Amino acid sequence: MSSDARDEIFSDGMTEELISALSKIAGLRVIARTSVMRYKNSKKSIGEISKELNVSAILEGSVRRAGNKIRITVQLADPKTEEQLWTEKYDRDLEDIFAVQSEIAQKVAGELEIQINKSEKLNLDKKATDSKEAYTLYLEGRHFLNTRTEDGLKRAIELFERALAKDPQYALAYTGVADSYAVLALLEFLPPKEAFPKART
Repeated sequence: MSSDARDEIFSDGMTEELISALSKIAGLRVIARTSVMRYKNSKKSIGEISKELNVSAILEGSVRRAGNKIRITVQLADPKTEEQLWTEKYDRDLEDIFAVQSEIAQKVAGELEIQINKSEKLNLDKKATDSKEAYTLYLEGRHFLNTRTEDGLKRAIELFERALAKDPQYALAYTGVADSYAVLALLEFLPPKEAFPKART
């Protein structure tokens, strides 16, 4: 896989992770990944997108990775006026990725005047893993899981298992394995009798 392809997978994975982080804030209505990603390379204006999704704010961004360094650029826009409400650039080490996700989610909530309670803040600040290698493998696994193809799902399982080899306590990677086997069965790529026991282990 080329470095450009890996960077795109990493960027898509970050999008999904940020959607997940924002969804932990009760006062925000966050659109699901499957609905959002179809606008990835869209030429539509944010006004058009907001009408189709029925939202009052649009969060856009980009991710660039160079070795252990990442640059995340985000901007929050008002689709009615197409004016930027807030924009920020983050240059960080990959190890700081969870802190950046939490910071972005909290900043977005603040700009939209939504209160975050103590429980939500604790959930946002929680690190899923201390291993950047496990995290990167997990993001790649999520990408292949979302392809919903037989080869993609089997590749996802391999990547999630490699992530678990790096961090055996990485709960999200276990969930990824289970989800992959479940989808293999649901799409009839694997007999349920074979897939579901593996999804539960």
